[in-house]
Amino acid sequence: MGRIYKRELVVFTVLLLVIVNMDTVSANSIITTPISDNRYRSLPYPSSEINFVVEKDGQYLIREDNIFVPESTIKIKINTPITDNRYRLVAMDYVMVITDPYENIIFIDIIKDRSRSYISESSATFSEKIHSSWPDGEYLIELYSYDRLDTAELKNVDFDIYEKDESIDDLSEFFDEDPSDSILEDFDVLKSRSFSTVVKDTLNFIVDKNSNPAKVQNLSVNQNIIPINSMVLVTAQVENTIPEQTNATYQLFLNDRPIKSFDSLMGSREWQTFNYEIMNAPVGENQIRLGNKRVNFTVSDTPLGPTQLVYMDLFSNISKLYAGYPFNISVTVLNIGSKGNVPVVLYVNDQEITQYVDLDYGEKKTINYPVLISEPGTYSARIIGTEISKVLFIREIPEENGENEKVDKSSIFTFSIAFYTILGILIILGVLKYRRSRQPSEK
Repeated sequence: MGRIYKRELVVFTVLLLVIVNMDTVSANSIITTPISDNRYRSLPYPSSEINFVVEKDGQYLIREDNIFVPESTIKIKINTPITDNRYRLVAMDYVMVITDPYENIIFIDIIKDRSRSYISESSATFSEKIHSSWPDGEYLIELYSYDRLDTAELKNVDFDIYEKDESIDDLSEFFDEDPSDSILEDFDVLKSRSFSTVVKDTLNFIVDKNSNPAKVQNLSVNQNIIPINSMVLVTAQVENTIPEQTNATYQLFLNDRPIKSFDSLMGSREWQTFNYEIMNAPVGENQIRLGNKRVNFTVSDTPLGPTQLVYMDLFSNISKLYAGYPFNISVTVLNIGSKGNVPVVLYVNDQEITQYVDLDYGEKKTINYPVLISEPGTYSARIIGTEISKVLFIREIPEENGENEKVDKSSIFTFSIAFYTILGILIILGVLKYRRSRQPSEK
């Protein structure tokens, strides 16, 4: 028989393997299958978040570009919210299927999330290299999220712990940090994928061998609002997505007008950062574009003055303040001048506490000051250089606490007297009994 590429035969094979409930992955096996649309049941709100991602310094960054070149790596991260995790158990299966432009299934993989903790989110990251043999065109990703947890049976397991004669060793295995599927199946708390709640999501990506392998992953400006006749700093991070040296050539645009070209030789999987200063950008809204990335900033029509803070509130974190007990005094500030890092000084109890705040134009922040006053009395807290102030009434430790201590000490003293009195009586009775036993018996 010649080579057959009909999708129907592939889907039939997948269905057959799901019926036998395969849980292992091999190079020539299909793990699971898409099921008919009327069989899908939604997971509890909110829905999962799925993104193309890139990895830098051990962290994942969201990638907006879905165009890949041969020898680069596609990575997809899915985050599924766990809305009810009262039993501390997560059992999610994630299956990803990639179909090429000719509707052939060319990749399939499964990732299992088994965890014992009160997590609020389950996640999985799929990774696959774009092979040089893959043709150019649009590819389809089908991602299936199976919730295999049987919460009804989990309730019975909790009941068995207290009411039934279960083996402690078995229960300790079940409540292990990382239970295996075999243990979960023994306790009947793991559904098969055929009977699990499943959600299907789809994504598309493009393979283009002529696309630039050096991808712009981040583009930013140092200020969102700048005064007229000033400078804005543009920062771009570019990644070489292939394991070979490549030439990174990109054009920087301001309002669709080219203003700068970046040309750099990048090594295998290398990241580079490019900076560029734009002077005298036009008043109003502006847009910077590099590759597929865009960022906006605004030039004010009037020059901004120096950093200027408006103080909006001064408050303490608790209503009743006591001597010897720490508390916080907080102030909310708003910057109506240019960006800057300035000190904000609080004066209280004959001492000054300084906090530095870094704010852009229009940015607001609450600053917290830790305060401890050892003596009761009336104090004034104020922000140096302003009329913002607050009166602090520092009280003594509540009297009832002292009375309780006295009562407690009195109770202990009374108990001690009673204890030693009873002990003394018992000793005397014992001595008398001993002396009687030593007297000669009457005949």
